[in-house]
Amino acid sequence: MARLACASLLVLAISVMGQITAPGTHPADPMAESHRIDEAIKKLWQGTSVSKEYDALTERLRQINEQRDAAARPVYERIEAIYRSTAYIAFRKQADELEGQRRDAWRVERRKMAAAAKAIYAARHAELLKNPAGPLPQGHALGFDVLSFPRIDGSTSTQPLSVIIAARLLDTPYAWLYPEPSGTPYREYPRVPADLRFPGGSWGQDRENMEFFLVASATVAKPPHGASVAQQRIAVMINSLLAKNASTHDAYVHLIEGLCDLNINARLPSASELKLAREKGVKLACVPIARDALVFIVNYTNPVHGLTLPQIREIYRGQIKSWNDVGTDAHTLAGWAAKDPARKIRALWRERDSGSRELFDRLVPQGTEIPEPQGWPRQELFSNSMAGPYNRVTQAPLALGYSVYYYEHFMAMSAFTRTIAIDGVEPTAHTIASGTYPLTTLVYASYRESDQPDAPGRRLLAWLLSDEGQRLVRESGYVPVR
Repeated sequence: MARLACASLLVLAISVMGQITAPGTHPADPMAESHRIDEAIKKLWQGTSVSKEYDALTERLRQINEQRDAAARPVYERIEAIYRSTAYIAFRKQADELEGQRRDAWRVERRKMAAAAKAIYAARHAELLKNPAGPLPQGHALGFDVLSFPRIDGSTSTQPLSVIIAARLLDTPYAWLYPEPSGTPYREYPRVPADLRFPGGSWGQDRENMEFFLVASATVAKPPHGASVAQQRIAVMINSLLAKNASTHDAYVHLIEGLCDLNINARLPSASELKLAREKGVKLACVPIARDALVFIVNYTNPVHGLTLPQIREIYRGQIKSWNDVGTDAHTLAGWAAKDPARKIRALWRERDSGSRELFDRLVPQGTEIPEPQGWPRQELFSNSMAGPYNRVTQAPLALGYSVYYYEHFMAMSAFTRTIAIDGVEPTAHTIASGTYPLTTLVYASYRESDQPDAPGRRLLAWLLSDEGQRLVRESGYVPVR
């Protein structure tokens, strides 16, 4: 039986093999559907007018590129020959030497700029320290430590206040920093000393290849020499986490998303930030804690010391285009900006959602919105930061920029710009407090309405509104609301 079964299987196998290999018995084309589609695509390209036009144009473009390459080839060959020539090598050596001299000159100039700025801003900071807030028993009674202290965020200009609040309530000394300008081909961006912050962060970026940049003064929690490890760690926590301001817009976003407990900002939330809050189901409460002002800055060589608010509006609407047309007599302007007798005003704009831009849009137009022009005005503003107007106005005698008083007076490290009077009133702490300066505003502490009254952020805010808290606001340089 077994032999019979094996024989049957052998016959069956031979029969199957014969079917597979027999001529004319191959199965259908396994790629028949792909071939059919290929033919359809070919007919489509050959049979439509748009495909024929497309093919003709691409062929024409290929011919143009070939002609261009052929025309450029002798130029490239000549450039290569010049590059290898003795004359060019000598020229390049001389150019490199001059560029080296320029780098050396900038190092000297940068230090002079930094020294001039430090002399001005250190004197202002020293004046603040003559009237400190004194002991803060009510603040210390809040019982905060580094684990329970509320996370503070805010605008660039409120960074010193945020640090001073945390440092004073956590019994850590603070100091002002006086960094040098940065930018190509300069050294890397000045930063908080490495032992006073967590590794990384924006202040640790390499800025050697960026544009000219005036680095703002800032406060930093800084324990005394020989402080305990615990004190050093508290300083690191303050600088890197508890009072590390992002920016005006980002701070509101962080508050909405629950990444901070209290936002100290130089303006109310913008339309885009309120929209985000609604989308997230968050309601914001904003409470005034200090006063500030929108200010306008010019180059220190500019002989114009004041503008009216209508003139500001006309300048930014493009109706007044020259410093010759702002009511300053010709004798005063004589000899200034001689390279440009037209003295065309370069009105600078900040980016939307920045603190000073939102203040500008709210305080200056007083009615019809001032449309932002396209083109050169934005290109003239070097960087989208609070330093941007100062960078440009320092180098451009004809520029006009805007900022906030606190940043200008205590942080900008800008020795070669100055504010101008508006409607005959200079921006000062006194005119801001009295409201006689026409572009005053409030500084707000914001929190989420869903936060409980005993939440750390709300407890800190209640203290900031007390007489003791307002004294600390004054110690930071801000004008108190009380």
